[in-house]
Amino acid sequence: MTNAITTVQSLAANDDISMTDNGIAVFSLNAVAQMAGVSRAAISKAFKNVNQSPSKLAETLIQQGIKSVNLERYGLTGVPDTAVAHILFYYAAEAGRYCTVDARNWVKTYTSVGLRAYVHNALGYSSQTQSSTIVHQCPIEREIKAIDEHKIAVQQEIDVHKRTITRLEDEYDDLNIRQAGLYIQKYEPIAKRIQECEDVIANGIGKNSKKHLS
Repeated sequence: MTNAITTVQSLAANDDISMTDNGIAVFSLNAVAQMAGVSRAAISKAFKNVNQSPSKLAETLIQQGIKSVNLERYGLTGVPDTAVAHILFYYAAEAGRYCTVDARNWVKTYTSVGLRAYVHNALGYSSQTQSSTIVHQCPIEREIKAIDEHKIAVQQEIDVHKRTITRLEDEYDDLNIRQAGLYIQKYEPIAKRIQECEDVIANGIGKNSKKHLS
């Protein structure tokens, strides 16, 4: 992957990343697709027919608390950074054979600070938008803001690890089921043969008993 900061700056220069008044980074579908290393169609599919036939990615986003009506809107207006972070993690760890190296690299790049903070830094957002007000800002307020931003970044990292744990637990359960199935395949013929032998013995005992009685 090329330098991540350069990529963010290039996407912003092409209007594929924009900032809202309250600092949310909004990504075009082209930007999300490029960062995830998949086609634009694959990303666009997640924002269409969400209520009728949601894609696997759409189901993942809904499970993360994003409402279906918002997903459909994102397909038209752009995807906010919180949703983009979930999409990148999906293609980094949850998409099976569709996982991509690009998505993994992005997750590794921003996971310690959070995607929004990373984009802010890459675009110089804090210094550009707050330079005129920072003189009037109390040091305690700045410290509180910094703590809040760090809390968001830490929570995003926790969410990443939780989802990884859940995925590993699911894989563990699948392995247990497969193992049980293999045991059944291995020992079922033996059990059947034992039962046949027991039936033969029982029949033989029955015949001998009849002979003695007669």
